Amino acid sequence: MGGNEKGAAGQWTQARQPGQRLGQQPDLTRSRNWRQRCIFYETNGIFAKTRLCLQAFRDTCSSSAWESAKMMSWFKGWQVKRKEGFGKGQTLLEVLDSLLPPVRLSNKPLRLPLQDVYKIGGVGTVPVGKIETGILKPGMTVSFAPTNLSAEVRSIEMHHEPLEVAFPGYNIGFNVKNIAVKNLRRGHVAGNSRNDPPAAAAHFIAQVIILNHPGFIRAGYSPVIDCHTAHVTCQFAELYEKIDRRSGQKLEDSPSMLKSGDSALIRLIPRKPMCVERFFDFPSLGRFAARDLKQTVAVGVIKSVEKKSTGSTRKQVQKALLI
Repeated sequence: MGGNEKGAAGQWTQARQPGQRLGQQPDLTRSRNWRQRCIFYETNGIFAKTRLCLQAFRDTCSSSAWESAKMMSWFKGWQVKRKEGFGKGQTLLEVLDSLLPPVRLSNKPLRLPLQDVYKIGGVGTVPVGKIETGILKPGMTVSFAPTNLSAEVRSIEMHHEPLEVAFPGYNIGFNVKNIAVKNLRRGHVAGNSRNDPPAAAAHFIAQVIILNHPGFIRAGYSPVIDCHTAHVTCQFAELYEKIDRRSGQKLEDSPSMLKSGDSALIRLIPRKPMCVERFFDFPSLGRFAARDLKQTVAVGVIKSVEKKSTGSTRKQVQKALLI
């Protein structure tokens, strides 16, 4: 693969395949497997995929070369079915025009994974991130997980423009009262304190697919889990059952090990405080990639989460105060 690019909405990806000799069909099976790529994309919420083959010519591109390229047997155009009818085309721009906008979950409780936190002179603490579900308004009291700190939202901005309300998909910065920058960081999740606020996960159960691991995976294996903007080491505490990844049927109880290509139901325990959610409640906070050996070794979706108590302590509040 030459690489991939995510669409701005996070719902589309373009896979670039370098061309070979003129008229030769690209090999999609070398190095990183195309099927593994598709599994990885779909696990991360990218369901619209476009394969873009770039034809490389050894000599200067002439008109005859371009005419010959049109005769390549592997290219037959594309067709997509939409509610308003069928769409057809051959160019990348036509593909982009045919994509449907993603469904935004504004009716769900607020979930806003933080991408970064800034301290701005004359303003104060400004967390930034993309709203995944729910809405955010000035004056709302938000809670941050897994620290269990709360604060009032003073103002919201997007692209240096003030907002009275922010919807899912908005990349925003918002100013909060009485929380120090050092107490917030990338990977924390903001939510409405009065409507199902987020909480730290004690442990969670997930269905995983092992994509690429050179050996065997046993209970106790501890890769780094990338879930939303969090980057936390988690332990595969228990291997509950091996399952068929297509039908979901159980193949084996309490397997002793897993290898590449296997799918299983497992229990994970975060080594550090972490906020995750069930995939069916908050999709973007319920899917993850497991990384080890400088590569993605597994992907998964979260089936259930056991959350820690959300009771705030006096010590936590005092640490958050700007003194």
